[in-house]
Amino acid sequence: MNGSCLCGSLQFKLNEEIKVAYYCHCRDCQILSGSAFRVIGIVPASSINISTGNISEFKHQSESGFEMIRQNCDTCATPLFVKSARFPDIQMFMVSALENPNIVSPSF
Repeated sequence: MNGSCLCGSLQFKLNEEIKVAYYCHCRDCQILSGSAFRVIGIVPASSINISTGNISEFKHQSESGFEMIRQNCDTCATPLFVKSARFPDIQMFMVSALENPNIVSPSF
């Protein structure tokens, strides 16, 4: 599966199947999306390949107290990926960034 940011300068590929997808209603996701939730997919940390573009990172502490690293396109600031110190072996990503986000069905 392939995905990209809004401007198209950052493009990525998922090398493994999505393990799970969910609707996140945490306050951070509400603020970042301008909505009540975001749809987040989870894959193993090593399975995202960035083919073009650069990432900017923003680190902060989540409501649960763990450090979160939010990764955006360095050009257009589209939110793309999230890493959590709580779950170092997984990579969360915004399902909306996939070329065909409709193939993902959130399970919770």
